[in-house]
This record gives sequence, structure tokens and C-alpha cells, in this order.
Amino acid sequence: MAARHAVLALALALFAGGALAKPFVCKIEDVPQCMACNDRGTKCIACALGYRPAGNGKSCVKCGQDSGALAQFCVCSTKGNPKKCGTCVDPEVDPLKQKKLYVDSKGNCKECPVGCTACKGPNGKCEGGCKPGYFKKGNACVDCTTVANCLACEEKKQGSLKCKTCAEGFMLASNKKACLACTPGCGKCSQSGPPSNKVTKCNSCAAGFLAVREQGKIKQCLDCGVPNCAECSVVGTCTVCAPGYLVNAEGKCDSCAFTACEVCTAPGTCQACSEGFRLPNPPDALETGRCIACGAGCAACQLDGKCDECLDDYAPNATDNKICDSTED
Repeated sequence: MAARHAVLALALALFAGGALAKPFVCKIEDVPQCMACNDRGTKCIACALGYRPAGNGKSCVKCGQDSGALAQFCVCSTKGNPKKCGTCVDPEVDPLKQKKLYVDSKGNCKECPVGCTACKGPNGKCEGGCKPGYFKKGNACVDCTTVANCLACEEKKQGSLKCKTCAEGFMLASNKKACLACTPGCGKCSQSGPPSNKVTKCNSCAAGFLAVREQGKIKQCLDCGVPNCAECSVVGTCTVCAPGYLVNAEGKCDSCAFTACEVCTAPGTCQACSEGFRLPNPPDALETGRCIACGAGCAACQLDGKCDECLDDYAPNATDNKICDSTED
């Protein structure tokens, strides 16, 4: 996160200093996959996911003709065989929608086992924690769906499951064997306890809903009525939008309109890219709204591509400061 803020600060400083006096345009025709050019705009130096520069920077070609069903997430290897994937990146900003990927023994992108938040190639061994709705058992993530609307559970005797945390809009019953629904629009609620176990009050409204209070207590949660709105002060006027969206003058939410942008100041103007991506260099490319992938194995990088932080199980390359090498044996 700190590295991304540093990138943002540098970009804005150059912008304010007049570095954007002349629009920077790639002069290479018919290469839509080209994401960034050299200073003269005559040579492609960075291509879209799944592609690599070729022909002395005059074209972008696929990492390999057989790079698998998930080839669009491939970042071409910068060491060894460039026709294989060095790492795999899903540009989706929402972590709940983001695919968890790894590179298999053939150099292709594969999806981690169901429920895993991270896994390691070449066999997709599940490591780290589990996604909401799963719990760790050995090297696997086991589904909690035997308890409806449960986000986190634990295994008890005889293999039975007990829920620990319920999804938004639900609360845990005192016996931990069920998730009880809150009133419509309520994100967190509490119950009276046994024997009735009934929901008695709403503690906070869900994202996109407005709390109507009476004597300090939430009486009702009203839908903000604005698509992709996270918070509103009055129905129909949004004050905070969901990630990837921006509040406009009418209090509606406009899409940032491009992939991997974490924060935008206007549709098509990216201010900060998601982890594993950077704004192109020079910084006038801010106006293009592009976020391009960092080098292979890199989690955060600067405008010039220099890697500030490697992915887990990767270390800085000894000769190329833009990439990281796998530390696996």
C-alpha cells in the first residue's frame, strides 16, 4: 500500500510540474495490446496481460500459443522462456470476485483450488487462509455451506460444523448452528437470546442503505436508491461509491471505466492502480486511464517499472530491478 501511495505522489507531482504539456501518444499503429511506449512513442515497452513486446517493440504477441484457458491473466516470463507465464494476475479490483491463480509446470495460468485465498505452483498447493464461507483443514479449504449464510465456521466432534461468523444481513444464533436474517437493509443485528432467539434490533445498516433513527435507535434501513452506492445522506444522493466508482455532481456513481484502477478522480482519469499494477510512464498517461501490470513476480512498482515489493515466495532479481524470481526450489 505504501508503495502505491509513493507512485501516486510521484505521478501527481509530475502532473503539477507541467510534465503533461504535450500529450504522449504511441505512434505504433494496429497494436491495440500495447500499453506503454518509449519516450519517442516508436517502440512498445509494455503489453497487455497475456502479451509481450516483439519485433523490436513493433508488435505485441501472445506469451504462447498454448497458454491455457486463463491466458488473459498471464504475465509473460522475463527469465527463461518468454513464451511461458512468469506469474498470473487477475486485474479485478474486488477481492471477492478476483480469481486466485498460479503458474503450473507447463507455464500456464491455473485457478487455485476452490476456497483458497492463495496457492503455490506448480501443483496449486493451497496456502494461507481460506475465502469467506470456508475453513482450513490440512492443505484444503472446506465449504461451510452446511450452515446457510455462514462466512466462517469450525469443525466440531464427529465432523459437525459450527458457525463463527455470519454474512452481512445475518446474525449468529446462540447455538451457533444457524444464521438468522436481520430485517431488510440491516447489515448487523442482535437477538434476544434463548429460548426465542429472535432478532430484536438493527445495530447498523448494510452498505447502500440509509439509517432512519428514532431516539438514537435504528428504526428502519432505506435503500439509497443509487446503483453502486456505499453510503448516502439522503435517499437518491450518494456520498461514497463502491470501489471502482466515483460520485458525480448529481450524487450518482460513475464507473472509473477501466480495469485495475483503484481510485479515479473522473471517469477515464486514474489516480492509483490496484496491487500489481502501475500507471504508465510518462505520467501524462494518467489521462488515458490505463493501469499496466508490474513485472513478473512483482506486487508493487514505480512509474518506471522498478519493483518496490515482490509477491509472496518471490525475491528481487539480481540484475533486473523490475522483476522478482520465485524462491521455490
